Amino acid sequence: MKQDRLLVLITALRDQILDEIKKDYLRFGLTNITPAMGAVLCTLKSDRPQSMKEIAKQIFRDQSSVTPLVQKLVDLNLAIQERSSVDARESQVRLTMSGRNSRLKIIRAGRKMNARLYRGMSAVDRKHLISLLAQLKK
Repeated sequence: MKQDRLLVLITALRDQILDEIKKDYLRFGLTNITPAMGAVLCTLKSDRPQSMKEIAKQIFRDQSSVTPLVQKLVDLNLAIQERSSVDARESQVRLTMSGRNSRLKIIRAGRKMNARLYRGMSAVDRKHLISLLAQLKK
């Protein structure tokens, strides 16, 4: 493969992955959730609320782009946004019971996608792929 086709390949792969994730979300009854919203839900664990800054860092997005995603999750009654008791300038986000149930479905869809992506790869190949992608992210 030509080296100058890297961007085309990554873009096509991203589009294909997002399309498949959307189809899986629909199969699981997650009709109002986008992959970006799903990423936010996956970062939220039921044990403690997280700040917008923590969420943004985990999903590799700017904090300003996380705010509308969280608002949509709040509107869908999947998350609750509250002011931090430590710092009133900071918001904390936690899952509702519906959010926990949706999160489990999203995790299932993500595992299904990972299985598709890793199909035919050895453990060494998987590790190498992740290492190369992490280098591109830097």
